[in-house]
Amino acid sequence: MTNWDEETDLLVVGSGAAGMTAALTAKLEGLESIVLEKCEYYGGSTAISGGGIWVPNNHLMTEAGVEDSIENARLYMKNTVGTRTPKENQEAFLLRGPEMLRYLSRLPHMQFRIMRGFSDYYPERPGGTNEGRGIDVAIFKGRLLGGLFHGLRPHPIKTPFDLVFSTVEIKKLFLLPVHPPYIVDAFKMLARNLYNKVFRGRHAGSGAALSARLRISLREQGVPVWLNAPVKEIVFDNGAAIGVEVEKEGKRIRIRATKGVVLAAGGFP
Repeated sequence: MTNWDEETDLLVVGSGAAGMTAALTAKLEGLESIVLEKCEYYGGSTAISGGGIWVPNNHLMTEAGVEDSIENARLYMKNTVGTRTPKENQEAFLLRGPEMLRYLSRLPHMQFRIMRGFSDYYPERPGGTNEGRGIDVAIFKGRLLGGLFHGLRPHPIKTPFDLVFSTVEIKKLFLLPVHPPYIVDAFKMLARNLYNKVFRGRHAGSGAALSARLRISLREQGVPVWLNAPVKEIVFDNGAAIGVEVEKEGKRIRIRATKGVVLAAGGFP
């Protein structure tokens, strides 16, 4: 097939955190990339999630003086995941997860931080930790994205008065009756949400904040994100994916990918 309508280096199918990170990394490493999203919003399941990222032995733990090691993380995964996923996948995650976090942290909008007070799901198991492996991002100011903010996938469950919180803030609110010092954090949350109401400000928290930060990073790197663009077919040549056929505005468009196709669609089907 030589009658291509578009050409790029890397095509990424899906606009959740995985897809946007793949496209962003490609661009930062000198490749042109395009993100294809089938629905009218970007963000995927990431945008409606808590936005937490589990990365053992990350550089933020080292900077905060929280001890961890790849051996400790490997022991924990052995006692939780076991043999249910390939060992080589687990090793790749343990080795590349910290590298990924440090790599993205150099970008101005990717402000990662340790989720204080959040342990592993099973901290009592061998290799488990009480804090440090859970990472999230700060609340995002929607005005920085301009009109693109409206393309962020909305949460299907509306919070009362459209209040915006991070996952850590929600935990602090619940613990406020037994931990009075959290009143300072509660006032900060109240001030931000009052600002949103009075001045029609726009903020995003949790997974929406992570999605928004990745989206603005893509914009600044000049990576296009096609919405309402479902992939209809992956084109193969001798077993290699060389492009896709996508539907855009009622038309079928064939896009060639000289370096390959990344499938990052459907985090939880």
